[in-house]
Amino acid sequence: MAFGTFSYQNGSGYSDRIDNPEDYRTFNIEIGKGAVDNQTNATVRLYTGPDGRGDSHYVNPHSSAYLSTSYQSCMFST
Repeated sequence: MAFGTFSYQNGSGYSDRIDNPEDYRTFNIEIGKGAVDNQTNATVRLYTGPDGRGDSHYVNPHSSAYLSTSYQSCMFST
């Protein structure tokens, strides 16, 4: 299990977050364009398709990024 919070903008444009995410579990969530903040101890990999499919982008632990692409799923790994 990762410890910390991953914050992102959902597909409706509202702020959302995942607290203490489970390792290697695929979260099928819509992550919209904009800022993401990975304040967990895990790397998060974002996928353009559901179920961890499609092109991907990663955000290191305790890092932020600005996304120009929307994503449909993510997975954390410590």
